[in-house]
Amino acid sequence: NAYDHIKKKEGIRTFEADPQQAADAGIKAMTIAYLIGDLFPGSIPEKVQRFFETRAGQEMAVYYAGAEIALPFTDNLLEGAGNWIGKLLDQQGGTAEKKFSEFAGSGSISEVRQILETFGSTMDRTLVQVKGYLDPFMDRIKGTLPGIMNAADSVTGGAATALDMLPIWKLLGARVAAEACALRALRGWD
Repeated sequence: NAYDHIKKKEGIRTFEADPQQAADAGIKAMTIAYLIGDLFPGSIPEKVQRFFETRAGQEMAVYYAGAEIALPFTDNLLEGAGNWIGKLLDQQGGTAEKKFSEFAGSGSISEVRQILETFGSTMDRTLVQVKGYLDPFMDRIKGTLPGIMNAADSVTGGAATALDMLPIWKLLGARVAAEACALRALRGWD
């Protein structure tokens, strides 16, 4: 897909070509939204703002943008003008919601959707920053062997899958929870 994008060929974009990875990214977005809703007090915009004010929240957002969207869905980022989280959830929202409800319960889906609307615009700004690093990378690949270009999506998809095996989400989630609890105590958040 990245190769087709560079060569201006028509083809199935990665969100459609790798529905399992897209559903996984959707579930992770919903899980981040669930954490935001559960850990931070206030209105939906306040919760999202407080999440992004924490160092751990920023790190989680950047990791999500890089490892869950930019790496496996390079072609979607390079061809698109924004609203990537919205597009991802439009494509995979039903599947992701079903899987998310299996472990979080269906009662929290309403708040998760509201948080994702607010969270999505901030994440799209983060993805714009990440995209700035993808363009030079893809320009460099243009000059290499075509075989590398044909493997680019499978390599990036494989790397994204390999990253899922690491305990990084446990670490990031624990850090967000710890920082949120500390801020609740320090700032007197109810």
